[in-house]
Amino acid sequence: MILSRVFTVAASIFIVASIAAYLLIDHRETHERALDYIDKGNFFRVIEIYESERSLEEEDYALLSLAVSGIEKKINQNQNESQKKEWISDLNDYHEITHTEYQVNGTTCTHLEDPFFKYLKKHAYWYQKTLLERVHSTIFCNPPDKNSEYLNRILLEDPRNFMKDTSIAIVELFRSPMDPIGEIEINFLHETIHFLATQETTAFFDNLYKLQADRVNFRSGPGVEYPSKLQLLHAEELYCFDKDSREETIAGKTGVWLECFSTKHFLSGWIFSPQLQNISPNQELVDRCKSRFSSLEYFAQIDFDTWRPESMPLYFYGDYKQTSRNLRHGEVGFTLYRPTDGKVSKICRKFSGKKNFIEVYFDSLDSEQPTPIADFHISALGTSKAAFSLRASATELELNGKKFMIDDMSSRETVALKISVNKQSNLLGTLIRKNSGILSNIESYPVDSSAIEKGNYSWEICIPQAENRSGDTAYLYGFRIGKE
Repeated sequence: MILSRVFTVAASIFIVASIAAYLLIDHRETHERALDYIDKGNFFRVIEIYESERSLEEEDYALLSLAVSGIEKKINQNQNESQKKEWISDLNDYHEITHTEYQVNGTTCTHLEDPFFKYLKKHAYWYQKTLLERVHSTIFCNPPDKNSEYLNRILLEDPRNFMKDTSIAIVELFRSPMDPIGEIEINFLHETIHFLATQETTAFFDNLYKLQADRVNFRSGPGVEYPSKLQLLHAEELYCFDKDSREETIAGKTGVWLECFSTKHFLSGWIFSPQLQNISPNQELVDRCKSRFSSLEYFAQIDFDTWRPESMPLYFYGDYKQTSRNLRHGEVGFTLYRPTDGKVSKICRKFSGKKNFIEVYFDSLDSEQPTPIADFHISALGTSKAAFSLRASATELELNGKKFMIDDMSSRETVALKISVNKQSNLLGTLIRKNSGILSNIESYPVDSSAIEKGNYSWEICIPQAENRSGDTAYLYGFRIGKE
C-alpha cells in the first residue's frame, strides 16, 4: 500500500513537472520568437535561436540582419563602458559577425559586419526594410563615406515601396555628415525627393523651396544667434524637412525657421521662412523617378502606420466604420470583426496597372469562426465587382468559400493571392502560404470576361467592416500588391 502511494505521488510529481516544462517551452515558430525578441530589444537572443536552424528563408535572414543592427546600436549608444565591453566580448561567440572599432568626431564607434544582409534579394521587401532600419540604427556613428554609401543604396530602390520610411532615412542622412555623391546619383536624389514631395506621408510633402533673396546665411541652428555655415545664392532650390515651432519677426517679416538641405553644397542648415518661396514638385522629375524603376519588380506597400481610428486610412474611400488601433511589434493593426448577420460595409483603395500578386499580413488567432479579412475587386467599364474574398479564423483560411485547415496559424500571418487568366478569359486565384499553394486555381466570382480579354480593368483592395459586430476579431497589418 505504501509503495503504491509512493508511486502515485511520484507519478503526480512527474506529470506536474512535465506540464510545467511544456508550458515553459516556447512552442512558437522561430521567426515569431525572433520578432518578439527584436521588439523587446533582446537582439543576442535572436542570433542564439537561429544557431541550430539549418534551412533559413529570406525573412529569417532579414530578422538576423535586423538583430545585428540592433546590437550595433545598443553598443554605440550605451554610456556604460563595462556593459559595452561585455557585449563586444559576447560577439566573440558568433564568429560570423566580425567587428571593428574606429573614431568618429573623437568618439570610439563599433561597426559590425552583417553576414546576413547579402542573402536578401535587392529591390524586394525585406532588403529595403532591413536597409532602412540599418541606416536608422547606425546613423549617429557613421563616418561620412558610409552615410554617402547608404544614401546611394537608398536611391537605387523604388521609393514607392516604403515612402514614409524612405523619407525618414533620407532626413537622417541629410542631418549627418556626408561625402558628396556623383552627378548621376545627384540626379537620382532630385528625382526621389520630388517624388516623395508628392506624398502626404513623407517629410518632404509641401516642403520644396527656392531662395527669394541673395547671399542668405545658411545657419547651424534656428535663429540669428547661430553661426552661418555659408551663404546661399538667389533661386537655389532647397529640400526642407523640419521647422522650429517658434514664430519670429525679423526685419519686419514674420515667419519660422526651416531646416533644409542644399544639394549644391551637400549639407543641411536653417533658413528663415520669409526668405523662401514654396514650389511644387517637378512633374518631369517625378515621372523620371517612376520610370527608373519600371523594369524592376514594383510592389506597392500599404500599411496603417499613420492611420488613426477617428478617420479612414489614407487613400481609401467608402463607408468607414470606426474601429480600434491594435499595436503589435511596432506594426499598427486595423481591427476587423466578424459580422453577426453577414452584413459588411467596405472601404477600398484602387490600383492602376495589371497587378497579379497580392500579399496580405494579418492575425486571426482571436477569431473562432471565419472573419472577413479582405476583398479583391475588379474594376472595369465604370463598375466594381468582387472577384475574390479572403476569410480567416484561428484554424482555417477561406478563399471564395473554399477552405483550408491550418494547424499552425501564427500571430503574424502572411498569405499571397496569385491571380491568373485562363483561355476562357476567366480569373483564377491561387492562395500561397509559406511558398506553397494551399488553394489552387480557385475561380473568381463572376466578372466581365470581355474586359479581362481586352485588358481594360484594374484592381481594388477592399477592407470589409461588420455592420453588427461579434466577439470574433482579426487584425489587418497591411498589403503588398504588384506584378510577379
